[in-house]
Amino acid sequence: MRTCRNWSRFWAPGGGPRSAIADRIERADGYVIATPEYNHSYPAGLKRAIDWHYGEWMFKAATVLSYGVHGGLLATEHLRGVFADLHVVTTRRAVGLRAPWNDIGDDGFTPPPGTGEAFDEALRELVWWAATLHTARRDRPFQH
Repeated sequence: MRTCRNWSRFWAPGGGPRSAIADRIERADGYVIATPEYNHSYPAGLKRAIDWHYGEWMFKAATVLSYGVHGGLLATEHLRGVFADLHVVTTRRAVGLRAPWNDIGDDGFTPPPGTGEAFDEALRELVWWAATLHTARRDRPFQH
């Protein structure tokens, strides 16, 4: 039987070599995750981006803008659990768009009534969490 001396690099969070987006994720204090609901969750590409950049996400804030037949609710809820494991605070407020493709016209996307206000509220909460966690990471780094 053949064994690998450095097996931990295959099982450790983070995936492997630094990616093209790692620096951008690391520099940001907060994120807006725009995602469809796909098979009652979120797409595999997003899952891979989250898993590959384990350390870059930690102790940051995120809000979700999801879309799908039911507003992408299941994608949002699945992301909350994954992000919690990375110590990412997800905002209580999230925005879900039902069938946004029906709101695209000659002038582009026109959000349904109330969507802009709901997104503004989610962004206000995101900004608060991002600033709060930025200060905490700087002044009181988490001891692993």
